[in-house]
Amino acid sequence: MKNLFVLAISIAVLSLTSCEKDKEEGSSYSFIEQNLQGKIGGSNWEHQSGRSRADFFENFHNDLRETADSNICSASNSAQGNFILFGGEPTIGLYELGSSKTVTFVVGGNNNLVATEGAYEILTVDTVDNMVTGRMDITYDGDNSVNGNFSITYCR
Repeated sequence: MKNLFVLAISIAVLSLTSCEKDKEEGSSYSFIEQNLQGKIGGSNWEHQSGRSRADFFENFHNDLRETADSNICSASNSAQGNFILFGGEPTIGLYELGSSKTVTFVVGGNNNLVATEGAYEILTVDTVDNMVTGRMDITYDGDNSVNGNFSITYCR
């Protein structure tokens, strides 16, 4: 009887770890080691600058832009053209997209495409040099998808 109980526990443990492994192998994202790039609105796009800043209510907004900008933290400075938006205070961790966590592709400055497939990961938050680094693999459709690493300015 004791051997049967040990066997049953062993099978249960094996099946739990097996399911966990399948979930990791079946993830819908795979980060590529390159500068963040891809397509937005069907046009080639590559990350050049961006920022993470809090609004009046301490809600954080993060944007990734295809143009370099030396005055990125100016309150009057808003992204133009094709860019990427995502919310949340920059906290180190992996964030899988779904109905409660999204990333938005902004096409032409006014067409918002809300992606729910993929993931992003915040790798570092440097409050001394005011930089946030991370990586993403995000897909909305064939004309709107990006993959790679990014660095944005942490505006305070």
